[in-house]
Amino acid sequence: MHPVYRSILKEFHGEPILEILRNKEPWNDELPIGAKLHFSFGVRKARAILHAESIIRSYVESKGAEPRINTEVNLGYVPNTNISELKISKFDSFDNALGHRVDRRYLKLVMGEDSLAFGHTKAEALLMLWDDIGRFVAQFGR
Repeated sequence: MHPVYRSILKEFHGEPILEILRNKEPWNDELPIGAKLHFSFGVRKARAILHAESIIRSYVESKGAEPRINTEVNLGYVPNTNISELKISKFDSFDNALGHRVDRRYLKLVMGEDSLAFGHTKAEALLMLWDDIGRFVAQFGR
């Protein structure tokens, strides 16, 4: 059975966030050993995701082959944000929040001091919910 993804609107410190659910449950498949971090983001990161569409789409369609590992693409200013420079990189493995090594490729969007990282499964979910993300930005993007 294929997973079913959907988005729900939530609030964090008085600000709207969009959470991605898998099979009606919060998820974060890249954190093994039972870690329960939720895959969610606010308007600023949602705009960055939309701005990085071509790279996210290429990553999914190439099954993680593109972009090449340890490369950095500068996507520049993200309109209607304070993100003056959005960089996106692909890495080969990482240490998760519990200090465990995870050998999976992932994309990382870097927005100054802030970042958002996700692997292939989450990238697929983002593409499946692309219209939801766009509506979220349109509704709350002030």
